[in-house]
Amino acid sequence: MNRRFSIIYFLFIVIRLCCPNLAFCEVLTNKTVIKADMIYEVVDVVDLVGKQMKLAKNCYLIFRGGIIKNGELVGNKSKIEASPVKIFNEDLKVSGNWTVEKAYPEWFGAKADGVHDDRAAIQNCINNFRDTYLMGDVYAIRSYTECHGAKRGIVMPAYKSLVGTNMRDNHSQIKTFVELESVLYLSERCNTVEGVFVNGGGVFQKFGTDALARYGVETFGSGKNIEGSSATAYLIFKDMYVAYCKSDGFHILGYSIKYINCIVSQCRGNAFYASYDNGRGPGHNFQYCSAVNCRQSGFKIENTAYSSLLNCSVDNCGFDVQKPENGELYHAYSFSNVNTTNLQSCGEEGCYYVYKLTGECIAMSFENCRLYNCTKNLPSKFRYNNVIVVDNAMGIRFSGLWISNMTGGYKVEKGENIVTLTSRARDIEFSYCYIDTKSSRDLLTDSYINFTAKNKPVIFPVINK
Repeated sequence: MNRRFSIIYFLFIVIRLCCPNLAFCEVLTNKTVIKADMIYEVVDVVDLVGKQMKLAKNCYLIFRGGIIKNGELVGNKSKIEASPVKIFNEDLKVSGNWTVEKAYPEWFGAKADGVHDDRAAIQNCINNFRDTYLMGDVYAIRSYTECHGAKRGIVMPAYKSLVGTNMRDNHSQIKTFVELESVLYLSERCNTVEGVFVNGGGVFQKFGTDALARYGVETFGSGKNIEGSSATAYLIFKDMYVAYCKSDGFHILGYSIKYINCIVSQCRGNAFYASYDNGRGPGHNFQYCSAVNCRQSGFKIENTAYSSLLNCSVDNCGFDVQKPENGELYHAYSFSNVNTTNLQSCGEEGCYYVYKLTGECIAMSFENCRLYNCTKNLPSKFRYNNVIVVDNAMGIRFSGLWISNMTGGYKVEKGENIVTLTSRARDIEFSYCYIDTKSSRDLLTDSYINFTAKNKPVIFPVINK
């Protein structure tokens, strides 16, 4: 409420002044007989002495400095109006059905000071109300809950939203101080997370090597091995910042998922990992998302269809290449078993390798994308080879590809290729691709494309100043 009266409370004051004998509002005590469609003011400590208080239908609780404790409060389409301060004691159980536009973890005792353990308060708020708002600075996670066989921080059930106010100056940050599988775990479907900074517990410039959480944001997946469970789907991640994780920033298994204006930084794994664990899942759609300074791929997308990346960027990712785990070379954008997917106006800067397509990728297009400074300062044995790899893929189109400042001052040596098309690549097209004067050769020369594909790619004019 923030010291401003709501319309309902304003009307209540007016009516009470005009009609003082009209009984439609009472001060709540533990002896109050609850009636439907009533307004109850909580002005002092209400001790339920271990008993249950069931609210009648459409009751309205207005907290004016009071608190309810020691028992169970059961809602019945009930409303609450209160500032983001403590109104429920730790020994109170809240249950039932509530109609609340904005609920705050502070109601359950969260302090948002980066010291006090706020996990239980956030979890209670999410469990009992549809829309949880984070109004404070740093919400510390110093405990965990067991879910699906692993330690989780915050678990979001279906049809819930978590909204932060903004991400400036570490505002609306959820930070773990204990080892977790994931800080934020979405176990079902139909969730929205917006304006939240998820911190895996690491330190700036250590790139997740000292992190406490494996993943920043993780989802359940298809549930194919758990009877009665449903697949994770219909999620929206908006205006989020995820950083300092042992592995991936976002580790998302599911379908019909949107990522809007999200940033991942300083993670040891992939910035965004999107897949489905029961066949091809449709619809991972990224808009205005950025991956910065992550050890592996910026976007690693597997087992999906009908996905898109629009105006996304990857900067300085994949720099574990000198010590690749399991022999894998990390590309800015990596795709496996993906079809009917489009990248439009996406960029890359400072990554060693850019695109990798494998595992039966079909019908994909890369339009008006820029590759800048890739291979720069890369050890000579890694330079150029596999910057773009098309393997076991068909129907792939690169249009308007702009490769600039490619070599970083190094001389192109014989046998080095920017683009490698293996014998399993079919029907690949390059049209109107461009290399600026800072790069040393034309894309059409043998030193840039390795023509080992079954069908040589159709290549349209390449502009080269």
